[in-house]
Formats: sequence, structure tokens, C-alpha cells
Amino acid sequence: MSKITKPSLPVIDDQEFLEDAAKFIKEGPHKEWWQENLEEYTAYKQFFQTVFVEPKELKGIFLFRATYLRSEKGRPIWREIEIAGSQTLEKLAEEIIDSMDWDNDHLHAFRLAPPGTKRSQYFRRDFAIMIDTEGNADQEHPEYLTNKVKVAQIDYEKFPVMRFEFDFGDSHEFDVEMQSVRPLGKSEKISQFPRLVDQRGVAPEQYPDWDEEEGEMSPEEADFFQRVAQDMDNLAQGIVSRHHDELPETKEGIIKMRKDLEIILRTMLKEAKSSFTLEDVKRVIYNEEGQDSLTEAIAMFDTEGLGASDLENVLEVLSDAWNYFPHKVLGGKSPKEMLLEK
Repeated sequence: MSKITKPSLPVIDDQEFLEDAAKFIKEGPHKEWWQENLEEYTAYKQFFQTVFVEPKELKGIFLFRATYLRSEKGRPIWREIEIAGSQTLEKLAEEIIDSMDWDNDHLHAFRLAPPGTKRSQYFRRDFAIMIDTEGNADQEHPEYLTNKVKVAQIDYEKFPVMRFEFDFGDSHEFDVEMQSVRPLGKSEKISQFPRLVDQRGVAPEQYPDWDEEEGEMSPEEADFFQRVAQDMDNLAQGIVSRHHDELPETKEGIIKMRKDLEIILRTMLKEAKSSFTLEDVKRVIYNEEGQDSLTEAIAMFDTEGLGASDLENVLEVLSDAWNYFPHKVLGGKSPKEMLLEK
């Protein structure tokens, strides 16, 4: 029988972030942004001090029910999964995704909230345990990672339900509730877990056909997307040539430009009264799949109601963001960083 090593509480690799924060708060020019970011990070860590506990049930088998939140009324969809306390939240995420017969080709996160939080704000992104990915390093501050947090390290008496989100674009959400804990059976092995033990309902297709899901576009919608698509074609042709000669000479220059763009994008989203956030834009860029992704990013700024000059500004800023923000297909690096390494 393999020996189970008792893990310490989860930790965050935040040394570089704290050094950068101290430097930029002292030197500027974005002192206020860094100060606010550091305060948010401090609150984030303080919150998770109430979430994590020294694990007592590493050899125990935890039973979770993952209830899909976008099912039709009267047709519940849920999956019950057993997993060892010594296994990670990443393993639990993978089993939930697999139980829905979906490809595990997007980011995921488990979200929790402080006790007493209003339901309307209950699962804010501020309090998330994220998938481990190099792109995650570009979040505004470091975060706990699902491949580092053991199932048994969560205090389920305080937090019996976690919100699991898969694919930040389509946003497949589940309420994941811890049901019970039992001892590992004499004939059982940890390697047999996680496993699906019960289920209800048929999972929706991961990528349904457009016609089946949404129906035909109206003439107005078709005309709008055709105009945006043409703008994207023109933009894509000029991106590389326009920025190649402007490449910052250092990685520090790229980081500074990235921070400047974050401030600009936040301001533009606020002015557009958009329901989307900077993190939504960054996730689209990170998971980009060509022209459709850039069109999706532009739509976050409510471009249908913008004038030609406003649309041009959005396109210009997003083209910069496309070059300076990380992309999954580039291993979590930005196009600018890739050029810098050549």
C-alpha cells in the first residue's frame, strides 16, 4: 500500500508579485493601481485562511454531488463523484468534465464566498481557486491553484458548497456539494479514484450547432457581424507589421505596456457600461481561436451602439492587447514575448 504524505496547507508562489508591488508602489507611475491590487490580494489570502484546514481525512473517500445550473426546469442534471481526500481539486474538476462527456479543453475554477455574503454576489471571481496554467500568472494577483489544493484541505463545515465553472466563455457552472466522507475500503485503492458513482440527466452538447442552439440570425445581426468581420480581416493584416518595430527591448517594458492596457481597457468597459470585466477580455484573448475570438472581445464593448471613431479606438486597443496579453496556443506567453525570445 502506498504511503500517503500529509500535506501542509496550500501556499501561493507570490514572491515575484510582492517584489513588483513594492517596487511600483514606491516608484510609480501606477502607484494607486498596485496599491489597490495589493490590498485585494491581502484580502484574498485572508479569506482563504478561513477556507483551508489541516486535513484529517486524507485516507477518507469524499462524496460530492455536482449539479449543473443550466439545465431545463424540471430536468435536473447532476453527477455524484467519489474522490480521495489526498487527491486534488484538479482531479475532481477533470472527473466532473469527463462525466459530462465533454473535452477538457478550457480553463476551470472553483469559487467560494465568505459566510454571510449576499446570494447575488455569492460566487464572485475574487474568491477563486484557479486551474494551474502559465496564463494564470497574468492574473492581477497570484491565486491558489487546483492542482495544489487537496480535497481534504477545504473546511466543508463552513463551505459545504463550491461553485465550479468550466469554460469561461460558455460558462458551464455547477454547484458542487460535499455529501459525506467514508473510510477507504479494505479492497479499495486510491488509484481507483476519482470515479462516477451515480448520475441523473443527459448532459448538453459541449459545442451545439448554431442553428439548433440559436436559430438563424436576423438581417440586422448578420449585417453587423459581416461589418465587424471585415474590420477584423483588415485589422489582422496590419497587427504584426504595425507592432513589430515597436517591440519593447525588455520584458519589463512588455509588463509595463500590459499594465497600461489593463487600465485603458477597464476605463473603456466602464464608459461603455459593459457587463463584462477586464478578466473576461483577457480570457477571450488567452483562449483565442482566430477571428471569432476577436469579434467576441469587440462585442464586449457594445460596439453595435458605437460610432465609427469609437469602434476604431476599440479595435486599436484590442489589437495592442492581443499582442501583449498571454495566449494559450503560445504556452501562456504573449506574441511580444515570443518575438523578444527570437
